[in-house]
Amino acid sequence: MNPSADDGLRYLDFEFSEDAQGLGCRDALATVRPSQWPALQAEVGLVLAWARQLPGATEGPLEDGGDWDWSLQAWLETDPPLALVVDEGHVLGTEALAPDSRISLAFTLSGSPDFCQALATRFGLPD
Repeated sequence: MNPSADDGLRYLDFEFSEDAQGLGCRDALATVRPSQWPALQAEVGLVLAWARQLPGATEGPLEDGGDWDWSLQAWLETDPPLALVVDEGHVLGTEALAPDSRISLAFTLSGSPDFCQALATRFGLPD
C-alpha cells in the first residue's frame, strides 16, 4: 500500500515506467476480499474523476493525440481465474461473492509527462 492514507489511496500502489518519448505509465495491482471491494472501486473512481477534471488533459489514446488513457481488468481468483466485466471504471457482477473470495484488479494509467507529473503530485506517488 501507499505510505499515506492522506492522499486518498489505500489499495492502489502504482509503479511507474517511461518510454523514450517521455510518455509515462502507472500500473497498479490489488487483490482484496469482497468486504474491501467497494473501497478499492472507490479509489479507482477517485483517480478517474480527478483525471477527467484536470484542466487541459484530454482523455483518449495517446497515439490519437490524447493526454492520458486508462485500462482496467478484474478477475476472481479461481482456478482458472474468472474475468469480471468492466464498465466505465466499475466492475460488475461481484454482488454475491462468498466472503472468502479474492478479487484482483489491474489498473493502468498512461499519459503525457505533464499528466504523469500532475498524477504523482496529486496522489503522492514516487517517480
